[in-house]
Amino acid sequence: MPVDCVIKNAKIVRADCTLSGGVAVDNGVIVAIGKDHNLPQAEKVIDAKGKYLIPGLLDPHVHWGVKKDYDHEVRTETRACAHGGVTTVMNLLGHAKTYTEASYFDTYDKWKELTEKESVIDTVFSIHPHTSQHMKEIPRYVRELGVSCFKFFYGYKGEQARIIGVGSVDDGRLYEGFKAIGDLGGLAIAQAHCEDVEVFYWFEEKYLAEGRDGLETWTEARPGWLEGIDAAHLLYIAKVTNAPFYVVHVSSKETVDVIEAAKKSGQIAIGESCPHYLEVTCKDPIGNFGKVNPALKYKEDNERIWRGIQEGTIDFLGTDNVPCWRQHKQGNIWKAHPGIPDGSETLLPILVTRGVLQKRITMEKLVDICSTKTAKTIGVYPQKGTIDVGSDADLVIVDMDKEIEVSNDTLMTDTDFTIYEGWKLRGWPSMTMVGGKVVLEDDQIVVDKGIGKIVKAGRPIFK
Repeated sequence: MPVDCVIKNAKIVRADCTLSGGVAVDNGVIVAIGKDHNLPQAEKVIDAKGKYLIPGLLDPHVHWGVKKDYDHEVRTETRACAHGGVTTVMNLLGHAKTYTEASYFDTYDKWKELTEKESVIDTVFSIHPHTSQHMKEIPRYVRELGVSCFKFFYGYKGEQARIIGVGSVDDGRLYEGFKAIGDLGGLAIAQAHCEDVEVFYWFEEKYLAEGRDGLETWTEARPGWLEGIDAAHLLYIAKVTNAPFYVVHVSSKETVDVIEAAKKSGQIAIGESCPHYLEVTCKDPIGNFGKVNPALKYKEDNERIWRGIQEGTIDFLGTDNVPCWRQHKQGNIWKAHPGIPDGSETLLPILVTRGVLQKRITMEKLVDICSTKTAKTIGVYPQKGTIDVGSDADLVIVDMDKEIEVSNDTLMTDTDFTIYEGWKLRGWPSMTMVGGKVVLEDDQIVVDKGIGKIVKAGRPIFK
């Protein structure tokens, strides 16, 4: 009996090695890996033509439903993800359109149904707990909903929290949540946005009074040490409560150093950064389009984060993808909405062009920090994140010679600007497969909406 599909003549990249040959896919999973002549007969044969075949990327940090309706952003932005080789995202519930003060059991089914109706890739949910009820229900969210990651917006309080649509937590509420996570014995992870907001408010008042504006002013109001001291503060609470702790969107050299020290002490400390913190600075001529929290930093921060990736202090990359449009970036820097869109779509080619081709990382390291280690940490490995028998057939053929000049005309995102405008990037997918179905081929989405599924997380792997 022939299998559904065989991909042959590929350079198969895993986190630990690169192999020559192909893979066989049946019923949505990988059923064989080997030399082309040893693979079974198939209904469909795809010739990779000697290109790299990698596991689909996992973006552990996206925010759908911030400015437009949730179902609209899932529909448009998951197509953009597929164009960039991202086959699974971890999307946060509890921000903006999905914000709730009620139990997540009251709203989970709604967001699950809308996601599976519209998405062309798979989704893992994370949750933003901010009420005492949420904290008490964390063990049930883990056991019954398959949620492994819980994000605390520690860097937002008062008006800042209201503007972006999240709940704020003080140290007492945060301790309650961290302890609930720590008591689960490694089944869940505490995440936090780390920035000392009280000091930011002091800088904001000072710079407004001085009439200051511009992207670099935003960075000076949210300097790297504000992230570093909050990361150290929360890592200490995590240590006291035995909670694994995951610092999202690391932007500064100070924070890399803090995470490195925690890891060396034996603590479960996880670092995630984003492509804009690797390759963009506050001095770049992008104006309000570059407003993001944490703020863009400087070249020395970029380089420290790259070293953190090479050393293993930064475990993997996400994108903090927040779909927003030009209209949301109007006014001065204080009024513009924070957020950078289209990161998921450009993650792979940025890592190929600025990482692999510049010999900062290998293709195996790219797979590790964009697929394998991500899947292990959020609890979906080996279903996701690797090319192995039994794993989901989430596969990407990467064309290392294919160069695209980035613009809104060449991207699939629904948003109408990109901070990477004019960048010439190589390493785009020629094919993206999700669960054995070809989703993208030759820059075209070739499936209808609604093939993606919700994936429940299991126990995270920290080694």
